[in-house]
Amino acid sequence: CVRAGGLFVLGGPLEMPWEFDRLFKYDITSVLHEIGIEPEDVFDAHAPFRVTYEIHAVNGSALPLSTLSPPTIMFQPAAGAAQDGASYDVAGVGVRKNINDLTNAETNSLRAALRR
Repeated sequence: CVRAGGLFVLGGPLEMPWEFDRLFKYDITSVLHEIGIEPEDVFDAHAPFRVTYEIHAVNGSALPLSTLSPPTIMFQPAAGAAQDGASYDVAGVGVRKNINDLTNAETNSLRAALRR
């Protein structure tokens, strides 16, 4: 078992109810590398690891896990990392994409469409 990080949330019985209004991300890449796991291993259902979490009050007492939503493992490629793949036409459906993330095929398709 390896500790990958911590998060502090203020609150208590005298405070207003609250919830995160956007996704909170916590990068554990360096910890994975330290124990010999590559971030891409999250795609392997048989990988020999799992993420567990505990919630403790400031006084050290354990709080129910339902206090916060359970963690989700997400893979986000490093900045600047790209893999050129095939592009597929999606007729009749509006698909919005970041123009900086287009593949070569999508860039060529866009150029051809703008020339028409």
